[in-house]
Amino acid sequence: MCLENQGVMSTRWILCGVLSLGIGVVGCARRPSAPLGELQIRPQEVHATTAAQAVLRTPGRSPDSLHILWLRNGTPVATGPRLPPGRVRRGDTLRAQALLFFGERPETLLSSPVIVANSPPVVRSLRFRPDPPHPDSALRAVVEAWDPDGDPIRLRFRWWVNGKEVSGDSLLLPGSFRGGTRITLQVVPSDPVGAGKAAVYEGVALNRPPRFVGTERPTRKGDTLWIPIRVEDPDGDSVTLKLVEAPPGFHLDTERGVIWGVLRGGAIIRIEARDPHGGKAWYQVNLEEVP
Repeated sequence: MCLENQGVMSTRWILCGVLSLGIGVVGCARRPSAPLGELQIRPQEVHATTAAQAVLRTPGRSPDSLHILWLRNGTPVATGPRLPPGRVRRGDTLRAQALLFFGERPETLLSSPVIVANSPPVVRSLRFRPDPPHPDSALRAVVEAWDPDGDPIRLRFRWWVNGKEVSGDSLLLPGSFRGGTRITLQVVPSDPVGAGKAAVYEGVALNRPPRFVGTERPTRKGDTLWIPIRVEDPDGDSVTLKLVEAPPGFHLDTERGVIWGVLRGGAIIRIEARDPHGGKAWYQVNLEEVP
């Protein structure tokens, strides 16, 4: 009589006996067979963006051939020792199954289940419009965000103007910005589980150069010619005037805003206005055209 008991990890115990008249049961116990091996998923924490790997250990022997099948919630999604990213999502149950052949005899191993962890959303691109910022226009954030698990995404906006944070969690930054104003935008994406990495974008508002305005016609006082100069900067920047071309004897009076000198024939007078950000404007007078 034989009794076979199938135990844990394929451990097998066999009790054999011979029953004879007047003789008791004679029994023998065989050693349990060695475990087939172990199949694990690495890393232990898997995300949608993870390239998972199946690690097989078969102590003391190597299979003649091996096939790995990946199961997502019990359904096959890939084959091979590595699971490509993007095959699972948050909350999925992932297992690896190995089919091993020792000669012609197949054996099967199944890994322990791994619950796929959350993958936070990612900001793929960030900028604002207009870019660079225009002094007379409000700014609008332009964001492209992605969640590997397909979760809904919430975006949180923060704005700074010249290093000072302005209030409001908004896609828009209203206002008018002087040329040279530095504007910083930060966007933090989040899904129902948690927040992702913040993305930052910076820009500098366009500088508007100075301009000559309301320039009066040159006037004569005897042999002396007077040319009034009026200049302004749309951004309110300070303006430096420079006489870049003039005949000998002409001078620039920046306090009174006038060019004056003794007229001795035709020539060109050219004056430059410059702001601290490199914005320039020019004004030119042809003395031959002065009456």
